[in-house]
Amino acid sequence: MGRLVSILIITSALALFMASCGGGSNPVTSLDGDVIHILGATFPSVITSLIAFSRDIPDDQNVYGVNSEIFIMDPNGLYVHQLTFDPGDDDYPAFSPGGFMLAFTSNRTTGGYGNHEIFRLGPLGNAYQLTDDAWEFNATHTMWPLPNVITAARQNMLIMAPFDVGQMYAVNPTGTWETWVPTGATMPYDPTASGVSRFITFCARPMGTTYCDDIELYLKMPGMDSYRLTYFGNDSPDPMDMIYTTNPDFDSTGTKIIFQTTYWDGNTEIGMVDLSTADAIPIPLRLTNDSAEDLEPAWDSTGQWFVWVSNRDGNYEIYKQKYVDPNSDQPQPEPVRLTFTSEDEHNPEWGPTYKW
Repeated sequence: MGRLVSILIITSALALFMASCGGGSNPVTSLDGDVIHILGATFPSVITSLIAFSRDIPDDQNVYGVNSEIFIMDPNGLYVHQLTFDPGDDDYPAFSPGGFMLAFTSNRTTGGYGNHEIFRLGPLGNAYQLTDDAWEFNATHTMWPLPNVITAARQNMLIMAPFDVGQMYAVNPTGTWETWVPTGATMPYDPTASGVSRFITFCARPMGTTYCDDIELYLKMPGMDSYRLTYFGNDSPDPMDMIYTTNPDFDSTGTKIIFQTTYWDGNTEIGMVDLSTADAIPIPLRLTNDSAEDLEPAWDSTGQWFVWVSNRDGNYEIYKQKYVDPNSDQPQPEPVRLTFTSEDEHNPEWGPTYKW
């Protein structure tokens, strides 16, 4: 391609796919004077957005010694509320487009020992199970790009199944339908779609390779082959050459993709590619530079800030940073730490802007 993609062709193709998934409206929450009620939690009505995340709570009864629960807070790290209370692991929260519901994964139906299914938290904080694959598949990394589309990765959990088999998955928030979205990849990781540009992005090992190879970033649109965006590794099974690029997230324009990668210095850093450039293969830009692990990034609803997890101050905590183009002459802003706990936080998701 002369450019990365033909924006008009791809947008039209994926728009038709997403439209076929159905329409819908967002539920309305209640406003009582100076407070607002969202997902069963109460916040001052001056808030404009929220950040959901998971926290590892020590639990001697859990198979891994910790129990992941979902929390929510404002973008300054204030008004922290716990949303789930279950012995199973609740993780990968994803806001609905209106910000009044959450999708997430949980193994609560198997007592915290089995595969993860997709659940939905309603406006009052009640949990509803959307999928039930009875140990066959394990759901990860939910995203909710459009009112009637929740995407997730589905990894095969059948005994004696190939190690690296899975699919990108789409489910209706009511659980009334579900579908596989073919990618052409052996195993798609962390799929997400843009509600604006209608692109789908995911991470996978290069086509035709094995589970011993690099994980790279891809772009997908219905009716067209997946398009590889990054070439960090050399597609070699040599462990010294493996580069892992995962956890992509679209900005508000649907053209900037933020992600984590081990490419720059061996530990995990946050990077970005811009699909609006004229480059056939966009040049990845580095957004963080620290000897600690920086991972699991997500944009805010404006694309002016991003949030991520880092262990730069000890355990894994949540940070935010204002986005500045790395190619500009402006200095990169200092990150702002949002959580201060002894437990590890994971998978932050910055919700949409509320308009009261």
